[in-house]
Amino acid sequence: MSTSTEIPPPGYETSLTYTDDRLDTLRENWRSVREAIDSAGGREVELIAVSKLKPASDILALHRGTGQCGFGENYVQELLVKRGLLAGEEKIRWWFIGGLQSNKCKQLALEGGSALAGVQTVDSAKKATELHKGRVILKEREPGCGRLEVYLQVNTSGEAEKSGVEGDEALAELARHVLSDGLAETLRLVGLMTIGSLGESSASGAVGEDRPAENRDFTALIKARDTLAATLDADAQLRLQNGASWKDELKLSMGMSQDFEAAIKQGADTVRVGTRLFGARAVKGGTGKKSGASLEDAQKVEEETAKAHS
Repeated sequence: MSTSTEIPPPGYETSLTYTDDRLDTLRENWRSVREAIDSAGGREVELIAVSKLKPASDILALHRGTGQCGFGENYVQELLVKRGLLAGEEKIRWWFIGGLQSNKCKQLALEGGSALAGVQTVDSAKKATELHKGRVILKEREPGCGRLEVYLQVNTSGEAEKSGVEGDEALAELARHVLSDGLAETLRLVGLMTIGSLGESSASGAVGEDRPAENRDFTALIKARDTLAATLDADAQLRLQNGASWKDELKLSMGMSQDFEAAIKQGADTVRVGTRLFGARAVKGGTGKKSGASLEDAQKVEEETAKAHS
């Protein structure tokens, strides 16, 4: 197994010890979220527990206390440190869900090891190629290592500060690149992902008679998936066998703590939930809960941090 060269950042808590009270809190939060997921969808929906800026002990407690296996991180160093600390927990699978720089892709794919399930923020051919390069080296070291699952990030809100592919042609071009003979050996295209606008997220997560019928960012991702699927289905080299459609294969990763129930009702296959599982979180570089911060404050910090991809 590859060994991460990352070291914990200053002040990072490396202890894996947790209290019974913390375990009970995490377990109850998880049950509440799972019940909300089941009520919203009535079907199988994957839950990614967003553990960024939370100690590895929280991840261990949640994993052992509930069987939760999928965890999402926004920073490469933090993911690699936590992967190393929790290397003994073989069922834990890591997802990278933050803004990813091209020069970090190879390192992530290699040092993340076979425990790295996938990357949900691929928005350029260069990033996909660099992930492939890292995975090629990993497969040489670990021949049994599976392919890295890839979601293509789509900018559904059209906001200039957001990461993500814009336009059907650009999305199709990126998908073809990931599905090309060279990259298909190490990467597996599994779906599309979006981080929508704060306004849409807040509106769709609201309760009351004025709640909109749908989140327009989620609707845009569904449309992008359907258009891409039709394009791939029409390509003789990329269409699926046995008459299957890419529409049924491409998953939708959309919805966070504030709006995951609305996302599920609109068709999400994967949701990324942090605050409602782990509670309020510190800003990056901090060591604990922000003094005097409310849950709403923490949610805003989480959402703004996730959206501010540069």
